[in-house]
Amino acid sequence: MKYIFWGVTTTIVYLIVRLISMKIFDDTMLPVLISQTLTIIFAFVVNKLFVFTTKQKACSFSSSDSFGDGYLWPELTSF
Repeated sequence: MKYIFWGVTTTIVYLIVRLISMKIFDDTMLPVLISQTLTIIFAFVVNKLFVFTTKQKACSFSSSDSFGDGYLWPELTSF
């Protein structure tokens, strides 16, 4: 249930950021880039803090590596 709530919230954040950035910038691609980047970061933080709550004693950077490989790399290469 948490996953559905935060997924809908992430979609709403995307729409709000996209509409605001469309009002600020006249370019067609820049609002998409801004909204997708901020929404992916928002989703990563929300999933890390609220959705997939596991208790770990040691800090692991493997999740941030897979985040970069799975989300940011396709965004950077889609141009």
